[in-house]
This record gives sequence, C-alpha cells and structure tokens, in this order.
Amino acid sequence: MIGAAVRRGLLTNFPLGAPLAIVAPDGAFDDVVAARNDPATTLHVIGPEREMVTGVPVTSPNVIVEGLDAVADPIALLTALRAAAPAARLFALVSNAAHLPALAAYFAGAAIAAAHPLVRADVERMLAAAAWNVIAVEPVAGEAPFAPEIPGKVQLGALTFALDDAATIERVRPAAFLAIADPA
Repeated sequence: MIGAAVRRGLLTNFPLGAPLAIVAPDGAFDDVVAARNDPATTLHVIGPEREMVTGVPVTSPNVIVEGLDAVADPIALLTALRAAAPAARLFALVSNAAHLPALAAYFAGAAIAAAHPLVRADVERMLAAAAWNVIAVEPVAGEAPFAPEIPGKVQLGALTFALDDAATIERVRPAAFLAIADPA
C-alpha cells in the first residue's frame, strides 16, 4: 500500500542536488522523479532477473529501494545493491503485509505482493542476511488514515478484525516500513 504520496514524502527528505539512486519496479517512481526534476536523482528499474540492478552509481551515497516483496529473492537484490553502491546508505520502502486495509483488499480480490508479503521482522532479517546494518525501521502511515483503538473491532469490507492489545495494533497499523541501513 505504497502510493505516490508516500514516495513523494520520502523524497522530500533529500534536498535537491543530493545524489540519490532509486531502485524500484518499472513505473513506481516515474511520476515522482519527473516532478522532482533533479538531475542528481537517478531511477533504476529492477531488471529482468528481478534481483539484478544496473547503472546504480558506485559512488552513490543514498539508495532508495522499493519492491522487495515483488522479487523472488529479496536478499539477493539487497546484496546486489550493497555491491553496486558499497558506501551507500540504504532506504528500503517496504509494504506491510499485516496492514489491515491491505488484508481486507486481499480478501476482496486484490493482490498483496507479486512474490511474497513481508512484515517488519522479515525486513530486519533480510537486511541482516544481506550484510546491511539496520539503523532504524520506521512505520509509514498509509495515504488513508487508519487508527484503530484497543480493545476494539475494526470492520473493513466484509471482514471484522478484533484487536486486543497494543502489540497487535503496532503490527497492523503501518501501511509500510522505511528501513534505513548502512553496509556492514
């Protein structure tokens, strides 16, 4: 559940002129990067093997990646990014498969992820396996507000979710996560 507003919000954290390489599925960042109109921002599509990236400048200090849930081997993609830009700080934007509106959409017939859904613990594990040191994993709100209360029930379409504790709320509220990591 990552949309243009979330992508735009992420890019506003990087000043114009700051070197920024974005690696994402075809079309994900096209409009946002075009609107940014910054020659220091480069866009790189996840390649046909889906774990390959090409053209990421080796000297890039900042790399954004989106689409880890769309590749068969996200650890291979993260390893390839570390090799392509060995000194870069990584910003991984990852959809939260436990986000209740996403789950409701899935039960209504929408796809959650092209390859496999991911939750926060998966993101932390994958980054560590690909030799990235996790600095932070921050929740990202969706474009539509979602603030369930506990204890309580949330009705989304034909589904009703019972929420009993704060830990459950923390798992299901974020639409995505932004993981920030440095190479190990």
